[in-house]
Amino acid sequence: MKAITVLVSLGVIAAAFGAAAVEAATWHFQYRSDIGRFSGTIEGELQGDGNTVLVTAVPAFVKFKGVPLASFPVLTTGSTIYNVHRAPSVTFDGSLLDFLACSAEYCATEGFGFDPDTIEFT
Repeated sequence: MKAITVLVSLGVIAAAFGAAAVEAATWHFQYRSDIGRFSGTIEGELQGDGNTVLVTAVPAFVKFKGVPLASFPVLTTGSTIYNVHRAPSVTFDGSLLDFLACSAEYCATEGFGFDPDTIEFT
């Protein structure tokens, strides 16, 4: 199972609206694979289950093997390749890692992503 390691949760922005409240926040993550360590920051909304984050942005704080990468303003999902339509998402327990961050529309050039079955670096 692939697990995303949450290092720090910064600046929870939303007010509490009961048990199912959605919270917007920023998380630092790192992912280790056979080819190196990948780390960065995602912005998103923590869902009421306390496990799922709907990813809304990937700020320009992404590194691969300690080297900063380009900015990736386009956000989509790996599952769209398989014609499954859902919001870019990750879970703290690693049961779902599904987002692509790219420098251009349709991820035609540079980018990185977690899809439900693999991790990709370009």
